[in-house]
Amino acid sequence: SPAFNDNSASGQNDLVSERLQNFHFLNGSSALKRALAYGYLSPKPDHDYIAARMLELADWYLLFDRRGAALDLYEETLALLSESNIPQPEIDRLFAAGLPVQAPDSPYQQSADTRDYTGYIDVEFTLNKYGSASDTRLLKDTEADPEVIQELMRTIRRCKFRPKFSEGSVLNKETVKLRYFYKLNT
Repeated sequence: SPAFNDNSASGQNDLVSERLQNFHFLNGSSALKRALAYGYLSPKPDHDYIAARMLELADWYLLFDRRGAALDLYEETLALLSESNIPQPEIDRLFAAGLPVQAPDSPYQQSADTRDYTGYIDVEFTLNKYGSASDTRLLKDTEADPEVIQELMRTIRRCKFRPKFSEGSVLNKETVKLRYFYKLNT
């Protein structure tokens, strides 16, 4: 009888996991492309709707490490927005460095009222053109629990962020300073 090979079982699990991730990517990508096509094919195309769907699709590509396709789509979206009637400050807000890219099914919710939080943590990191953070540094905190700080630093390193654009081109590196608010469940 053949001996049990731990490596082959691990390889099988990796293959199954990769296929599931590919399946998830393809399903999401197809849905977002259909929504985008709907925007283009409507009798009176709404450029705001189209730009929003393009950003969602670019974010989706970035989440699944389709970096070249994501950058191309971000640039197309920026060009479309620049030709629209959307004010430049709004465009700048959409492409602000450090905007985290969230999966559509992410349970992330943030209150706009800072009184809902226990404290905040100021961080700085370097953002590359593919939306990855490095050199994450703690700047200031309100005596946050070290475990909260560690979890935030891990989250930032794992997270994808919308890259920074300047004059229609993606920046290779950008220093980002952000304030994260937290609430301790007591």
